[in-house]
Amino acid sequence: MEAVTPQPVGMPQQPAPPPPAPLPDAKKGRSARAFVAVAIALIFLAGAGAAFYTGSLQSKQPAPVHKPPVDSTPYPTAWVNLNTSYGDITIGLYGNETPVTTGNFMNLTKTGFYTCTTFHRVVKGFVIQGGGYTLENLAKPVPYPPIKLEINSKLHNLRGTVSMARTSDPDSATTQFFINLVDNSAGKLDPGGYSQEGYAVFGVVVKGMDVVDRIAQAPTGTAQGSSERSLPDVPIIINGATTVPAPAG
Repeated sequence: MEAVTPQPVGMPQQPAPPPPAPLPDAKKGRSARAFVAVAIALIFLAGAGAAFYTGSLQSKQPAPVHKPPVDSTPYPTAWVNLNTSYGDITIGLYGNETPVTTGNFMNLTKTGFYTCTTFHRVVKGFVIQGGGYTLENLAKPVPYPPIKLEINSKLHNLRGTVSMARTSDPDSATTQFFINLVDNSAGKLDPGGYSQEGYAVFGVVVKGMDVVDRIAQAPTGTAQGSSERSLPDVPIIINGATTVPAPAG
């Protein structure tokens, strides 16, 4: 029933005027704003749902496997960190492919042999070599007998790989090792290169290759009784070697 406005007595009652209708533009604007608000809300909800779904998938995915920074199929089974005066170098050891050499290196690490030894040989564009001399550049007494040369056809002297140093006798490796600065494989340090037997790769730098490269730039001179200009002017110290977990990928 419509509301009425009181009228003077004797006058017929008239219906009250309807309230003014909203202007067409104002009505259209409110509708548009309402539509935009709903659209934004739907987009936000869709985005939140997608983020939640993606996050759920990511949380269920396994952590990526850490791969050594060289083209080599085998993967390390143990890791050793060398703390040097230039920084840390983490080496992965190929225990499955070179069990004897890896076992020898792990024993030397666990007994603290490498503490206060040096990288006594730095040959730019070739290798850095260490693990056998003291800070006074004296040969450190070797605690174990030499090991048999352990060549594995899956492993090559590529940049970043770690191999055992030795004399001309293939089975003379003890404590000294070297890190390849470049690809020294075919025709060089792999079998059939400088030595028919080759040099045994047993590990790879998985972290700290930048430290290796900085060591390679150290100023060098000649050692007494040697013509090779490879003895660092300032000792490059291996403060210690410790076993560590696999580095995060």
